[in-house]
Amino acid sequence: MCGIAGILNFNQQKIPLSKLNAMTEIISHRGPDGFGQWSNPEENVLLGHRRLSIIDLSSNGHQPMSFGHLTITFNGEIYNYIEIKKELTLKGYQFKTESDTEVLLMCYHLKGASCLKDLEGMFSFAIWDDEKKQLFCARDRFGEKPFYYTIYENNFIFGSEIKQLFAFGIKKEINESRLFYYAATGNITDHKQLQQTYYKNICQLPHSHYAVISFSGKIEIKKYWDIDININYKIKENEAVERFSELLANSIHKRLRSDVPVGTSLSGGLDSTTIASYICRDFQPNSALNTFTATFKNFEKDESKYIKIFNEKYSNVNSYFVEPSSDGFFDELDKLFFHHDEPIGSTSIYAQYKVMELAKQKSITVLLDGQGADEYLGGYNKYWVVLLNQLFASKDPSYNAEKQNVHNLINFDHNPGNNLKLMLRYPGTHKFLSKTKKMAVPSKKAHLPKILNTDIQEGISNSIIKDDILFENLNDTLKQSTLFSGLQELLRFADRNSMAHSREVRLPFLSHELVEFAFTLPSNLKMQNGWSKYILRRSQTHRLPKEICWRKEKIGYEAPQVIWFKTKRATDFFEHIRSKLDATKIFDQDYLKKADNWTLVNMYYLNCK
Repeated sequence: MCGIAGILNFNQQKIPLSKLNAMTEIISHRGPDGFGQWSNPEENVLLGHRRLSIIDLSSNGHQPMSFGHLTITFNGEIYNYIEIKKELTLKGYQFKTESDTEVLLMCYHLKGASCLKDLEGMFSFAIWDDEKKQLFCARDRFGEKPFYYTIYENNFIFGSEIKQLFAFGIKKEINESRLFYYAATGNITDHKQLQQTYYKNICQLPHSHYAVISFSGKIEIKKYWDIDININYKIKENEAVERFSELLANSIHKRLRSDVPVGTSLSGGLDSTTIASYICRDFQPNSALNTFTATFKNFEKDESKYIKIFNEKYSNVNSYFVEPSSDGFFDELDKLFFHHDEPIGSTSIYAQYKVMELAKQKSITVLLDGQGADEYLGGYNKYWVVLLNQLFASKDPSYNAEKQNVHNLINFDHNPGNNLKLMLRYPGTHKFLSKTKKMAVPSKKAHLPKILNTDIQEGISNSIIKDDILFENLNDTLKQSTLFSGLQELLRFADRNSMAHSREVRLPFLSHELVEFAFTLPSNLKMQNGWSKYILRRSQTHRLPKEICWRKEKIGYEAPQVIWFKTKRATDFFEHIRSKLDATKIFDQDYLKKADNWTLVNMYYLNCK
C-alpha cells in the first residue's frame, strides 16, 4: 500500500525533478516507510513512489522497480501473488524479491494488458515500457485504489490523490457542473460521469479500466472487466450457501497475507463480525485478533453491546474503542478535508477516520473491513422497493407475503422519516422502477433550481440532473450500486481515511470471484422473508451469535450528527461558512439560507479552502 506519482512529457523535454518531489512529498502519509524516484535517461519520464511496507519489508521491495525495459510504480496489494508467482516460475521467470510488486511486473512482462484478468487485489499502477515508449496505467475492478490524472502543458501527470496535481502546479479550479449536480441532487458521485472530479481538467481513471499513453499524446482507455448477470435459477439454496461460504473464506484467507500485524475494524454489524469470526475460528484460533470500533455513549445507535456479544462467543479478541466527539470533529475538520480533497458523506466518515487513527496508535498496519456486501447482497432497506416491484410486475405469487414480511421486520410505519412505506404501498410507481414514469426534467434552463449565481448557472445544461436509469429488477439495481454509485463513495472514504494514518484497508467481500458468483444467484437468495443479505445470514447461522446474524437494523459507524450540529460551536461555524460562501459570489443567497448544514460544509471546503 503506497502512493504513486508520475509525469510523461509529450514533447520529450526534460522534466524538473522538483516537480516530482513536490508530488510525492505531499502524500508522505501514504508511504512513510520509503521514498523512491526513477527517470529514463532523457529525463522526460519520471515515476515516483511513497512506500508503506506490507509484504517483503526489506529494501528489495523498493519502488519504482525495474525489470528489463519495464519500470513500475504500484499502489495496492495483489492477494493471489503467491499463486501467480508459481505460474511464472514454471515459465522460467526468476525472482529477486518476496514482493507482490515484482510478481505484478513480471506478469505484465509475460501477458501485457491481459495480466489484469489474473489479478485478485486492489491496485493502481503505472508501467513505463522503454521499448514501446508508452505508459500503461491500470486500476482495480471496483476502484479500491485511486488514480487521478491531468494533461497540462504537454505533460501527462498522475497521482494517488488530487492534491498531488496541485503540487505539480495545476491551477485549482472548481468544476461548476459537478458542484451544481451535488447541490441539486445531494449525490456526491455522478454515476454517468465517473471520470469527472470536482476540479476542472482533473480526471480519474475509472475502475476496471486501463489506459495506454504514448509520447505522441495519444491516450487510449479501455474497460477490462464487468459484472455479467447470468442468473442460475437451478442452484439449490444449500449448494449456494456452501459455495458462497467457500469463496468468502478463501477471500479472507488471502487478505490475511502480510508481513505486518493485521486486525479488523468491527462495527458490530453482520459484515464486519463475519470477517472477524473467520479469523478467530478458522485462521488464527491460537492468537488474539485486534479489533477497532467507534462508540458513542448514550447514543441510541451505539453498537458497543454487539461487540460485547461477539466477544462472549470468541475469547481470542482484543477490542479497542475510540469515542469521536463533537469538539474533536470541528477541531479536525481541516485535516479531514485535506485528506479527502472532494466532498464527504457525513460525520460517520470522521468516525472511520478515528478508527484508523486508533489502529495506528496500537501499531496495527492492516485492517480487514466489511465494506461491499450491502451493495451486492441487498443490505439496504431501499432495495426492498426494487424487489417488491419486481415481484409485483412479474405477478409473482409471493408478492403479498413478502410485502408483509418486510412490513413486520422493518416496521416502516414507525419511521416517519422513511418514505419506504409510501413506495411499498403503491407498487410500480417508484421513479427508478416504473417503465412509464421517468424523473421529470425541465425543458428550459429557467426551470432549473436556482443554486448558483445567474452568470455561473447559465452555462449549465439540464442534462446533468437527468436520471434516466430505470431499474427493472434487483440485480440491475445492485450492479448499479456496486459499480457506479454508493460503493464508489465508500471506497474513496475508506482509502483516504486509512491512508491519512498510513494504514491499509482490505475488503474480503470485494473478491471479484465472490461478487461474480453472487450475481448468478436469484433474488430470493439475497433478500427473502423480509431478511436482507439472506445468503450471508444463512452461511453464518452456526458461526455468529443470533443477535448479530439475524439483526434487523442497519447502522455502521453512524455518528450522532444531529446532536453534534446543535451545539453552539456548530451553529457559530455554520453561520461563519454561510458568510464565507456568500462572499465567493458563487451561490444564490436564497440557496445558502435553505441548504442543509452538511452540504454547506462540503461547499465551504471546496470553494473557500
